[in-house]
Amino acid sequence: MALAKRPTNLLKNKVNVRPVGNRLQEATAEDFAEICELLEDYADKLDALTGGDTPNQFYGVFTSLALLQASYPNAIAGAYAIIDQGQGQSARIALWDTTDSLWEIQETTATTTTGKIGLATEVLNVKVTDVNGDPYLIVSGTYEGPDRTKLESYSPNSIIRAL
Repeated sequence: MALAKRPTNLLKNKVNVRPVGNRLQEATAEDFAEICELLEDYADKLDALTGGDTPNQFYGVFTSLALLQASYPNAIAGAYAIIDQGQGQSARIALWDTTDSLWEIQETTATTTTGKIGLATEVLNVKVTDVNGDPYLIVSGTYEGPDRTKLESYSPNSIIRAL
């Protein structure tokens, strides 16, 4: 995500050559400096809220590991991508190995529950997957509850990190 735009140094460092002396009727260089300080402050807060200064670790969806490696021979620490070879093949997660500087497919083991799991509401199609010792929940279907107008839908294979 791009960072918020900021005032240029040319604008920030303006000075009056011949001030008129009537501060109520003219915009002075000091006024512009104050505006620039406000803009910088707003831009910093906007970047913090949107994560604009945080690099995106998701590199996309690819049909093969070779295509991912050709597209991104280098990546940042913690980078990951989805390898989806198409219908009939399970999507896999590729993680960037910073030690070896290469993409690696993560092997997973899965335990599937096809029944309903209820805590205050019920969820259909929950799958618990282990990726390198970290548990993940893969949820597809919808929540069911007494008020059918408040169903919360999930896209197929929404992945949630189990806490």
